[in-house]
Amino acid sequence: LAYNRSSVLSPLVGQLTNWVKVELGSLRGQYVSVKGKETGVYAYLGVPFAKPPLGPALRLAAPQPVEGWEGLKDATQQPPM
Repeated sequence: LAYNRSSVLSPLVGQLTNWVKVELGSLRGQYVSVKGKETGVYAYLGVPFAKPPLGPALRLAAPQPVEGWEGLKDATQQPPM
């Protein structure tokens, strides 16, 4: 996936947040510190990689591509299961 990264200061929480633009749309992640280290990583949670295999015909079939989205998708938390 191709992406562009931009760090911005969030006016609501006053913390550094991160967004990337991928082929399917834009994602907002968050910076997560690594325990015991002076560094961290940007995490993007709950990013869809394929459509869910609903129905008996799709259960064992190859994954189907997910459709893109409009706007900025919040990827700072895992979606409900």
